[in-house]
Amino acid sequence: MIYPDKERSREFARVFQEAKDLTTIETAQRLIQIEPTFAPGYISLALFRADAGDPEEAESLAWKALALWPCSYYTYHTVASLRI
Repeated sequence: MIYPDKERSREFARVFQEAKDLTTIETAQRLIQIEPTFAPGYISLALFRADAGDPEEAESLAWKALALWPCSYYTYHTVASLRI
């Protein structure tokens, strides 16, 4: 997904408006539910899993994000930061 269609854009906007009432995990999960190829959702979950002490799951999520958005600096940075 380079650019979401209008319906997905509206759904994303709704989730971001509701984000103040949601946890980071819930927000990321909703974004992934709306668009399963939305790599930033996987990056958020990866960073949370790393902070929660689950490095294997964190790295798995980061690699999934990298596979989805291979041209993004942020996906490479996340994978690298988890591997250090």
